[in-house]
Amino acid sequence: MKNLKLHTLGASTDSIEVLRPRVFGILADIAWPVVNNYRSDLYHDAMWLNENLSVPDCFYFAVDKSGTSIGTDSALVSLRCNSRDSQMFQVWLVIAKSMRSNLRYWELQIEEYTEEEISDKKLEVMEMP
Repeated sequence: MKNLKLHTLGASTDSIEVLRPRVFGILADIAWPVVNNYRSDLYHDAMWLNENLSVPDCFYFAVDKSGTSIGTDSALVSLRCNSRDSQMFQVWLVIAKSMRSNLRYWELQIEEYTEEEISDKKLEVMEMP
C-alpha cells in the first residue's frame, strides 16, 4: 500500500452521527475528480456509510471513471477497478492520541492500494466457490 493520508475528524466525544458526514465528504473529494459517469454512486455510498459505519471501523472504497464501490469485502470492492484511472483505498476510522498532549480525537486513515494489490484482490474473487 502507498500514500497514507490522515484526516482529523473531531474530538473523541463526537458521535458517529457527526462523523459520518465528515467521512462521506472526504470520500466524495477523492471520487469527484475521477468519476465521470454514475456520480449518483456517491448517494449509495452515503447510504452505506449511514447504515454500516460504526466506531472504530475499517472498510474499502474504490473509484474509477464509471463510479464508486464501498464495503467491507476488499475482494468485491476491487471489482470496481477496471481502468487505468482506478483507485482503491483501505479506510480506518480510529481514535488517535496527540503526541503533545493527552487529547484524543477521531482520525480517518486512508491508504491507497497499488495496482498489484488490486489485481491480487480480484484474483481472490475468481477463486471463490
